[in-house]
Amino acid sequence: MRYRRTIVLFIATVTFATTVQSQAQVSLYPFVSAETNAMGGAGVSFVSDNALATIANPAELGLFSLHGVLSASYLGKIPGQLSAFAVNAGLGLSPLRLSVPFKLGLGIGYSNPRYSYPYRFGFVPRTQTDAVNALTLGLGLQYVVRLALGYTLKWVTTEGTRGYYRSTYAPDLGAMLQIPVMNVLSKLSGFRVSPAKSTVPFFDITLGYSKRNLANYDPYSSAEVPREADLGWNFELGLRARIRHVAWRLLSFTWVRQAEASLVSNQDTTVSYMNGLGGFQVYDNLLAGKLASSAVLLKGWQLGLASLVYLRGGSVSQAQSRFNILGTHISTFGWGVRLDGLIKTLLFLHFLHARSYIVDVLLNDIDLRLDYSRTNGPLPYSYAQTVFLGRPMATLSLVIR
Repeated sequence: MRYRRTIVLFIATVTFATTVQSQAQVSLYPFVSAETNAMGGAGVSFVSDNALATIANPAELGLFSLHGVLSASYLGKIPGQLSAFAVNAGLGLSPLRLSVPFKLGLGIGYSNPRYSYPYRFGFVPRTQTDAVNALTLGLGLQYVVRLALGYTLKWVTTEGTRGYYRSTYAPDLGAMLQIPVMNVLSKLSGFRVSPAKSTVPFFDITLGYSKRNLANYDPYSSAEVPREADLGWNFELGLRARIRHVAWRLLSFTWVRQAEASLVSNQDTTVSYMNGLGGFQVYDNLLAGKLASSAVLLKGWQLGLASLVYLRGGSVSQAQSRFNILGTHISTFGWGVRLDGLIKTLLFLHFLHARSYIVDVLLNDIDLRLDYSRTNGPLPYSYAQTVFLGRPMATLSLVIR
């Protein structure tokens, strides 16, 4: 009964096999791009210009609108199983005429992930397809810190092998808060740390929350209605320089953790929805990292070199529960490359002419990104038929600033 990202679709598949008939459930398990999938799928607090990031947290669109104009992302299709496309547009508003020292951002986005995956009802193999059309609205505010809100109007169409068809309206909402700690300390103290000429350290903390599939399903139609709450934090630190007055991250390290919990309570024959964070505890599960049968814990890291190459790893863990006798631990890894970092590196090494018009456009306005991820076990034997185990995923993104 979960969950976001490709990896956690594994758990959903097993739940289908043991508890639910295909016609009993409208299911949408949120997809996250290969970028965050490589970090255990912890995308609710990871800040990214990848357009598919809004599927993990609609508030990503609010943050993007503060500095971006357009982004489009495509997940290379895993044949017969998964495909996705998303595009976001942002408009930053700086009310300078009013002498107000803040910036507003407004964003609108569209995404259409599509999942097709098999499951078993008893000994009978079946296939379920979830096709999504989603419209996301985002609002961003920047004044020392950055705050973003997002809301996704989402229509889910579920089709089964026996001709079953059902369409459901299931909106999501999300919020993000990003705190540039070094900037805040500099403003308060008036002291700026600079270990080398034109090089400045940075340290950002980001908090993210999302609540998804908010439609008023009939809770008695299934014990596995996939409504969930996600809460996460993200620490990022590194060194920042400038190339032709444009920020360049020479080195960065990100550490992210996230907890997910179902908001469906199933006790005996009574099924109902829960409010808030559902069954997980903020300190025990999210901060201390303790496993609980009521929550899935997602952990990940990212190492960035010269804004050019990114190395990533992570894991998904869940303690044993009544539907998951052995517990679950899945490891993830991946990498990413950026055209933006390549241009800045070549300029730094004097391999490109700084006054070229094409170089200027690539440096200031356009970025092309490729991300790759893969998952590893070990998984319990009952998960052997899950469709995404070991399947590579690749996402291509275009960002216009």
